Amino acid sequence: MGYCSTVFAETIFWQINHAPPATIIEGQYKGEGFVDLILKQLITELPQYEHKIIVSSMARSIFDLKEKKHICLPALFPTNKRKQFMHFSKASVAHPSHRIVFNNKVKFLQKDELSLIELLENNTYVLGLDKARSFGDQIDKIITNKTYIRNVYLFSSESPNRLLYMLNMGRIDYTITYPFQVSYYKKQNNLDSDEFNIFKISGAKQYVIGSVACPKTIWGKKIIDDINIVLEKLKPSNGYHQALGKWWETEAHSDDFLQYYNDVFLKN
Repeated sequence: MGYCSTVFAETIFWQINHAPPATIIEGQYKGEGFVDLILKQLITELPQYEHKIIVSSMARSIFDLKEKKHICLPALFPTNKRKQFMHFSKASVAHPSHRIVFNNKVKFLQKDELSLIELLENNTYVLGLDKARSFGDQIDKIITNKTYIRNVYLFSSESPNRLLYMLNMGRIDYTITYPFQVSYYKKQNNLDSDEFNIFKISGAKQYVIGSVACPKTIWGKKIIDDINIVLEKLKPSNGYHQALGKWWETEAHSDDFLQYYNDVFLKN
């Protein structure tokens, strides 16, 4: 990886994985993911540190944080489990919540949301997920319930878009992902607009927030404290909002999200 836990404290190693359109590390839109753009703003406002960006899998990033290495992630869900070995900043990103996604061979007439528990109880369908990914405490608690384990396929992947490929090929029946990831995948692969059926998850929030994550050490706490100062400055700006909505502009400028941005995101 080119670094170790004894590196001098003035360097932050930012770990990202290829998860378009949040982070894009290759191809036509390299560096133009909305988390990429947010990270650029954070780095600009933290000139007292040297910054190195490293490409890694989510599983490796979680492992390195547990090992207390000098790494940080620009956007991660703060779950109770992760808080045991990570320090989290104030909210760094806000965006639409996860959705249940089927391929177009499965129809649920007159429904715009589905119960995840009811789906997992149905032996007809297999849910495919990246085993290193978290969906927040509410969803994680459901999908890790041993009662449903036979209907969940856990997959090690460098990118959650791999699961959309598997879904499109019929290798899994459904997955959980963000609507902007589906849109990006369809655009990149020239797929029809109705290639996937997307449903809200019953009982889930409309929007979610993520935070910068650093190891739960004295070093990590210092980095988070400095990042919080920067976030207080950046988040109310138009430039931050524009970067955040880069790949989902329509919803990012909707009345619902603007209210959420002002009433929730800016206060967390």
